Amino acid sequence: MKEGFPSIPSDRYELIDLLGEGGMARVFRAKDRNLDREVALKVPNDRVLADQATLERFRREARAAAALTHPNIVRIYDYIDDEALPCLVMELVHGRDLGSWMAGVKSLGVAETRRLAQQILEAVAYAHDQGIIHRDLSPHNILIEQETGLARVTDFGIARALGDQTLTDTGQMVGSVTTMSPEQAQGERVDLRSDLYSVGCLIYLMATGQLPFSGDNPVQVALKHVGQPPTPPGQLNPELPAELEALILKALAKAADDRPSSAREMIEALAEVEAPAAGVARTRVRQAVPPPPPEPARSGGGRWLVALILIVLAGGGLYAVSRWLGPTGVKVPALIGLTPEQAKQRVEKLGLKFEVAKETPSETSPAGVIIYQSPPDGVAIAAGQTVRVTVSSGLPRIKLPKLDGLTVSEARSRLESAGLKVEIEEKTDERFATGLVISHEPGEGAELDRGATVKLQVSSGSRWVIVPQLEGLAAEEARTVLERLGLEMAIDEYRPDPKAAEEVVLSQNPSAGAKVRKGRRVFLILSKGTVDLNVPELEGKTISEARQILADLGLQLTVEGDGRPEDPIVFQDPPPGDPVTNRTAIRVRTSPSTVVPVLQGDSESQARAKLGAAGLQIGQVRKVYGPVAGEVIGQEPLPGIEVPPGTRVDIFVGDPTLPVEPGPDATPLAPNPDFTPAPWVE
Repeated sequence: MKEGFPSIPSDRYELIDLLGEGGMARVFRAKDRNLDREVALKVPNDRVLADQATLERFRREARAAAALTHPNIVRIYDYIDDEALPCLVMELVHGRDLGSWMAGVKSLGVAETRRLAQQILEAVAYAHDQGIIHRDLSPHNILIEQETGLARVTDFGIARALGDQTLTDTGQMVGSVTTMSPEQAQGERVDLRSDLYSVGCLIYLMATGQLPFSGDNPVQVALKHVGQPPTPPGQLNPELPAELEALILKALAKAADDRPSSAREMIEALAEVEAPAAGVARTRVRQAVPPPPPEPARSGGGRWLVALILIVLAGGGLYAVSRWLGPTGVKVPALIGLTPEQAKQRVEKLGLKFEVAKETPSETSPAGVIIYQSPPDGVAIAAGQTVRVTVSSGLPRIKLPKLDGLTVSEARSRLESAGLKVEIEEKTDERFATGLVISHEPGEGAELDRGATVKLQVSSGSRWVIVPQLEGLAAEEARTVLERLGLEMAIDEYRPDPKAAEEVVLSQNPSAGAKVRKGRRVFLILSKGTVDLNVPELEGKTISEARQILADLGLQLTVEGDGRPEDPIVFQDPPPGDPVTNRTAIRVRTSPSTVVPVLQGDSESQARAKLGAAGLQIGQVRKVYGPVAGEVIGQEPLPGIEVPPGTRVDIFVGDPTLPVEPGPDATPLAPNPDFTPAPWVE
């Protein structure tokens, strides 16, 4: 074990190196010897271990967090419940935390900000559904996988267990203060909306490159969370969509009741700021968001409180910022959804100034109503300050992209998703494959109102096509292939086939590879599959004639012996008229005689099979005394004799229960004193 490493109460895990250290715990890279994989192992520090109440909450919340299974949450594999040193075994994520990811970056851009924000919110929503509040969502607790760019939230449940101490070690836990909700900073009870405030801080960071509040020490940052409105992110990043800015500011509302009600509500709001479909641009005007009102001067009481907090800090502890620091001034009313005239009356009655900052298109709001305000409602500002609003100019006009060369389905999808109607005209064109857009009216760059119609000229392909290979396909599949090429399918005939299922193409005309005009019929011969037939009369026919007769019926021919094509058939099996299926093989023989096989020692069924294979028939079956029941002990004619095909052969089958009857020519034998009966003789 390396010097300075703790002694883990389990032989399963081997500590490799230290990954990081915070105010409450150290995180090590470790090896799981049982599963031969690397994991992250989190060990509480000595101060946490010395506080039994905090340690018990650590254990309880660790077990709860272990039940969280979500692609955007770092998994907890194991919890070592040791009284001396409890440990958390977690998934090891190869990547960086969001703070490192954002280092030196002014903004991730709208698309990347939206992508990561949605993944973080999906994790938060899932945890909230399980009854777990994070309480410490900060850039250090959001990990970004190096290879995939996937956002992974870590320390679920642990933050809840340590939540009342996140401000204690100011030198080590400053990151938590930077995203802390006002109610948490004031020591009040928090709920899931506190997490939403923290997510708002994270989105602010991704959109602007900086957190909403900063200061020389944690107290300054906490005071700003409680009483100072954030600089509108649009002022720091003029390219930020107004809808995204509004979502961020709503999440950063000082009062929890003024924030979104759930993470899923924020996910739905993110959908409103999605960029237009690929290739379809919307004409929008973007103006800089006005700067926030100047911060009102603090009263002497405020300065006294800050001094008091700093004195407490010097004494070794930091208490939550007092709830006495409530917002002062005039509370901005809710203006979104009102007309500018209605909003102006409300604002001026409160002693505030009113200004329409800009007009911009809106997907959801009719023209002439307010869709955004700054500062947001609920924020307290000084009398005489200005409230600026953005007014909807109605639905955005849609700028047509270049659609030439796209498939008709892709072009239709793009246009209809942008709110446009589509008309299609097919036209033969040698340059474009079937189904590709040749041109469109209006053309590229035209700006249209929602609901306007775009006419697409779509290629029906060349006049000539190559006939595809159809043999082996099912009939309906062949029809689909032909129709896609502009050809017709015609069924020439059905033919039984022992190897093909019903409705399978056996042959085609024209053959595969032929070049034909569109509209041409392709004639197919289809399989009947297996059908019931009666065996035809083949005796007297030549082998060549019989083979053709059977092929037309879908039957197979098996020739016994060295028959030539011109030899006449003298025997067939099964005989004429027997019912068979078209997959049956018919045995024939051209030889005028056959040799009687040896049957002695066979059972009756074996003897029947041998005779049938030789083209002979079984005659009488006589039971006589024999030591083995059912065994053939004699036959007539004898083995090796040539007989005509179809000759009946009698067999003698042994039965030990019958008396021994000597034959008429038998000579009586004298008793043998040394005779020992066979074991089957009683």
